[in-house]
Amino acid sequence: MGALPEGRNERRNAYANHPVTFWPRVQREEAERRWGSVTDLPFPAVDPNSSTCEVTAQARELVRQAAALHPDAVLCQGEMTMTMALVLYFQMEEIPTYAACSQREATVRKDENGDIRKNSCFRFVRFRAYPKF
Repeated sequence: MGALPEGRNERRNAYANHPVTFWPRVQREEAERRWGSVTDLPFPAVDPNSSTCEVTAQARELVRQAAALHPDAVLCQGEMTMTMALVLYFQMEEIPTYAACSQREATVRKDENGDIRKNSCFRFVRFRAYPKF
């Protein structure tokens, strides 16, 4: 999740919306090395019928709740419009926000019904900060 700014003496925590129990060992170790601990924050299911205003309002509330926990950083990945809103609001709160960068290895095949099946394996490489908006 990127280096913390020099001189930070507050709690070393990172909050993540992808369950830490499913992270590869190397990803957990990198986060723990940088922040000391990681706490899960569930990413909401985003109704595809929600308006932009509804998604934005939900993001604002989620960031308010997360900011109250005083994280040093947040890993944020999920439904695209929610992710963008969350990143913008975290940046407004001056909370560094990151994405996990992985090498994806995928196989694609057509099953007996003609449906396309895709199997992906994600190999963690690094954390990358979102650009400032």
